[in-house]
Amino acid sequence: MAELVAAAVLELLRPEQAEERYSGAVHTAVAACAEDTAGQTCYICYGEGDEDEGLVRGCACRGEDGFAHVSCLAQGAQAAVERRRRHGGPGFARWVTCGLCEQVYHGVVKCALGWACWKTYVGRPEGDWDRRDAMTLLGLGLAEAKRHDEALSVREAELSLRRRLGDSEHNILVVQSNLATTYQELGRLEEALLMQRDVYSGRLELSGEENEQTLIAANNCALSLNGLQRFEEAKTLLHETMPVARRVLGENDDVTLKMRKSYAAALYRDPAATLDDLREAVTTLEDAERIARRVLGGAHPLTIKIGRDLRKSRATLRAREDPRAESIRLHMRLLKHASACRDANCPSANCRKMKDLMRHGATCTTRVQGGCAICRRIWALLQIHARQCTRGSCPVPKCASLKAQLAQMQHQGAEGETTTAS
Repeated sequence: MAELVAAAVLELLRPEQAEERYSGAVHTAVAACAEDTAGQTCYICYGEGDEDEGLVRGCACRGEDGFAHVSCLAQGAQAAVERRRRHGGPGFARWVTCGLCEQVYHGVVKCALGWACWKTYVGRPEGDWDRRDAMTLLGLGLAEAKRHDEALSVREAELSLRRRLGDSEHNILVVQSNLATTYQELGRLEEALLMQRDVYSGRLELSGEENEQTLIAANNCALSLNGLQRFEEAKTLLHETMPVARRVLGENDDVTLKMRKSYAAALYRDPAATLDDLREAVTTLEDAERIARRVLGGAHPLTIKIGRDLRKSRATLRAREDPRAESIRLHMRLLKHASACRDANCPSANCRKMKDLMRHGATCTTRVQGGCAICRRIWALLQIHARQCTRGSCPVPKCASLKAQLAQMQHQGAEGETTTAS
């Protein structure tokens, strides 16, 4: 098995594969960004580069800023690395951060830049520092593009390489943290937690509690604990570390935002959560989303993830505050789905149940007047839907006729009120 893994790693990282994999990653990134980049110009070459390549934007830039060719971004990053040796500057960080908004690239754009970086330095000796860092960035890019099996291969190879070369404890901890995150994504939750705890302990000893890498390690531990539904442990850890992140990194930092997201998830996902816990989760996520939208923009993955958790936490709170109202809301959504669904093999068991109810309502001879409990149930759902529906053409049975009856009743009621008033 180890030989097969080694062979897969060798194939993935072979220098002669780099150009092909880079081209594929660029194609994927350009296709993903096509709608956003239509009609735009590269801010680096101003249209003088390879226009056949296509443009990308995968940072926090907004408006007409930040559109570029991956090749132009790669050339700029390579120049920044060389310039830092002579004059200082961002150096290798330019491979992962936008030179305009200074935010980290994300998604398939980060993956394309990871391959660009690896292609640039793969020909150097194994011990070359730029080559080692390029392997780190390739792993980050693959993970961002959700290619976790490939990220696992790269990260395991990198950890083995750095240990063999006697790399620093700091760098070993970085790779271990990244590897544990991949374990988490692949469902290897216990392995992920064990490694994240080792990394967090090592970071505390090496860098202290106020170091950014220590805070990242704390949040990664909390994520693993949440994944294992050990919510109390996650909350305890984040109670201790979130105030440090807010003080040292600030409210706008993405690490602080991620920690607040993790804390809110530990609150609202816990089956033992109180109403106060759920309200705190909603308040925390509302504030975090507001900051993320302002700093990162609405299209940024972190903003989207916070928004998703916010919707889930609000739904959980609604269900606890008014279980009947939440039950009605879910039934209304299911009724609309089942009425429009034409898939005889719909994977939703609840869809099939609702279709059976509607079929019964259409064929039952006893009906509501005869005392049929099933007919009474479906009739009540149809009436509630009709009161809420604003669509001109609705697939839900009886919707149009029930809306007409309700409108007539309201009209008659209004007439009665007018007569009484006169």
